[in-house]
Amino acid sequence: GADAVYCLGDVVGYGADPRACLDLVRAQCALTVRGNHEEALLHIAGRQDMSSPAEQALVWTRQQLSDEDLLACAAWPLVLVGVDARLVHASPDEPLKFRYLFSRFDCESAFGVFPEKICLVGHTHLPLLAEEIVPGVLRTYTAGEIELNTKNRYLINVGSVGQPRDGNPQARWVLVEDHPPRVVFKAVSYNIAQAQAKIRQAGLPESLADRLALGR
Repeated sequence: GADAVYCLGDVVGYGADPRACLDLVRAQCALTVRGNHEEALLHIAGRQDMSSPAEQALVWTRQQLSDEDLLACAAWPLVLVGVDARLVHASPDEPLKFRYLFSRFDCESAFGVFPEKICLVGHTHLPLLAEEIVPGVLRTYTAGEIELNTKNRYLINVGSVGQPRDGNPQARWVLVEDHPPRVVFKAVSYNIAQAQAKIRQAGLPESLADRLALGR
């Protein structure tokens, strides 16, 4: 098994099991960074930049959680930095602004602001590995097993466990190995119908349930 499990944020937000998700992350993850949904949850009164379904889910989520749960979310850092790796929910550049790294230009810019060999991100809900051969020259992957060249640097989007958006509804995660150095994109099936039923029973927006089966 893995030596450690790390979470890149947005543990709560769109689904109907926020407390269970928080409990699972606190029990199983060595470290967790704060995502934009946790950040919004902590400042719910002033948020104006989230979609209507997201806002409705956020209000409902706040009602399900205790003050202790909020304190736990507030304690998660925006960035974690190790010897050769950086973990952040969105972009390594000004992480509190939660910029999206969609385009090749976005990735090229991101490489310019972190010195580590690897930066792991989420936020877009889309799995991606960008390999910097030399500054400005990238090779990209979205699936499979990728051997890492120790001379190069990598920006890795782990995808989304709870709401993937690339057309594949399976839950996504990434395995990073040291010996030999490689990254493996993982996709796991789960009971989508049950998750949809819980969302509907909670009175959350129908679109949040529908999109789970579509991976969109």
